[in-house]
Amino acid sequence: MPPATPMPHRLIFFLCAALVLLALCVCGCSGGSGRSTSVSKLPLEPPVQEEPLAESKPRVDESLTTEEYLRRGLPPLDRDWTPDDWLKAAKVLLAVRLKGAEQLPRYKSERSGAVFAHLTSMAVIDRIRQKGGSPADQFPLVLNVFQARAQIFKLYLAALEFSNEFDSEVVEMMAMQYRTLAVLFDLTEAYLATFKKDDPSYAVRAEGIDKMKRAAATLLGVGLAMLTQRQSFRLSERRRFVRAMEETFPRILPHLEAPVAADIVTQVDRLIADPSLKELQPDLQELARTIKPSPQNKHAPR
Repeated sequence: MPPATPMPHRLIFFLCAALVLLALCVCGCSGGSGRSTSVSKLPLEPPVQEEPLAESKPRVDESLTTEEYLRRGLPPLDRDWTPDDWLKAAKVLLAVRLKGAEQLPRYKSERSGAVFAHLTSMAVIDRIRQKGGSPADQFPLVLNVFQARAQIFKLYLAALEFSNEFDSEVVEMMAMQYRTLAVLFDLTEAYLATFKKDDPSYAVRAEGIDKMKRAAATLLGVGLAMLTQRQSFRLSERRRFVRAMEETFPRILPHLEAPVAADIVTQVDRLIADPSLKELQPDLQELARTIKPSPQNKHAPR
């Protein structure tokens, strides 16, 4: 794998910490402080000495084939995976990663694209919702998928720390986490509503949801910081990531506390004003339009 400028370690730390904290919070665990880093404190300026990652840089695909992953124990792709399947998949991919990050499944790869698509598809979440049942029934199923995918996501983050060959995969997995997070928020609030406020467990569950909101704010802030990392992510991938934000931020921000949501909006405005991101300005302006309150935008946070 060619040498490359890695994604800053601090961003990777924030991202991994947010994923772990989210998994703990939605479980209703009381451990940990539940604190999140303010978006305004995240590193938003790219290193000035770094050149943008070339769009035409050839991407070497050394991933395995679908059959090779299956032989290593990956569950079949022709069905939704159970929680045990997801755990098994994470273990198989960890073993693959230890032999070489270049062997991990790749986004839209002719060799491994089908496997990567299964790892990030929202179809499994959609089918959980379509089967019906109460939020209490659906919530743990969606949570299992979120947690397992977070473990797999960290394998790609570790790879990106040493090589910029995985920008497409990290963007796709981050977008998938945002989409799943939006569903979790819908289910979590409905789930909490099934408990009476005088229930002894209500306060603990409500505290878990508050921690989840703070961790989610950090996850959104890290995504915005990623847009400044021109040396780690090609312009096409950063644009694709902004489109995913346009899809998901309007669904997530209304669940956050008003000052936190306003902080996210402010950070988007800062990025729009950044002259080093002029190629992204039209995309960022559209993102700002989708999340700023207006008579036409009823879903924006207020």
